[in-house]
Amino acid sequence: MGLFTAITWGMLGAYLLLILYYLTGWLMIRIFKMDRKYQNPKNTFTIIIPVRNEAQTIQSCLSHIIKQHYPKNLFEILVIDDFSDDHTTAQVKQFAPGTDIRIRLIQLDESGKGQFTKKAAISRGIEQAEFDWIILTDADCTRGPDWLASIDVFINQHHPDMIYAPVEFTAVNLFSRLQAIEFAGLVGIGAAAMAWKQPNMCSASNLIFSKSIFREVNGYVNNSGIASGDDTFLMYKFFKHNRNGIHFMKCKEAIVTTEANVSLKQFAQQRRRWVSKTKHYPDKSVIAVQSFIYFMNLFILIQLFIQPMQGIGMLCVKLLVEGVFMLLILHFFEKKRYFILLPLLEVIHVLYILIIGLWANIGRFTWKGREFSK
Repeated sequence: MGLFTAITWGMLGAYLLLILYYLTGWLMIRIFKMDRKYQNPKNTFTIIIPVRNEAQTIQSCLSHIIKQHYPKNLFEILVIDDFSDDHTTAQVKQFAPGTDIRIRLIQLDESGKGQFTKKAAISRGIEQAEFDWIILTDADCTRGPDWLASIDVFINQHHPDMIYAPVEFTAVNLFSRLQAIEFAGLVGIGAAAMAWKQPNMCSASNLIFSKSIFREVNGYVNNSGIASGDDTFLMYKFFKHNRNGIHFMKCKEAIVTTEANVSLKQFAQQRRRWVSKTKHYPDKSVIAVQSFIYFMNLFILIQLFIQPMQGIGMLCVKLLVEGVFMLLILHFFEKKRYFILLPLLEVIHVLYILIIGLWANIGRFTWKGREFSK
């Protein structure tokens, strides 16, 4: 065995230990089941939906929220418009009068047009929020009728500062199913890292936190100019404030469903946006882990060219260990039938990591009709 092959196998061995670490963390989190006899809702929620050109999805999002099995006087909805140039605001105005739930449309200040990111919209919403708990979600998200009630019960039992609740992708074709598998894995990794008190990611599509602590940690101060990270950077601040205050809510009633990307271009731009924030992480160990994974995949790809049988063997071992972890995650999301696609995703994922990892750190990218630097 050559030196390069030995190094690659060594890196793969370390990677397998990392996956075992995440697998154990996932298993450490107990499934949270809402008591169906629960009849005493206590907490008040302000649901913030930042929007930019979401005319196609915003009414569906609102209709799922107003159907919650939760007292209507205990929650409100704030739609924060970030200078949409489609019919988003008209859709909200048309929808709001048809319900007895308080829905407010707030538009960002014209004086700052073109300078805002999603963080500015969220901050504006929190300034206007009437209630104690903030819930962030997106306009392309839907949810079940017990979403709010399950969150209320979880808060009463665990007394958190912040909750990361599960998010899943819709899947209607092969492309979206592959995205759903990959995103489920990211949710699992983020949950497992929280269980180990080493948080590394979360999602603003289903993020719940205390308004008072948001103010105490100064919200998005020091990272407001970064295009992405409205969820992760805030998570780090909450974790620094209280190591035991962040929880992953492993509860099926709390799942939010969001749309997968419909095109390869849209997918690439989204992932460039996500990866571009990595270098700004305050926890440098996360950067180290991601760099390690990048080079491990690079070495495996090289191995496939210089010693194909060794490279195929490495992919098979990687797939076997990742498969156990992914089967557990997909089981939670009731997507075990997608497991058969994991070998295909494994091959694609090696190239995807190498391309996106490099591409996200050069040039500029576009999102929601705006261009951002890396």
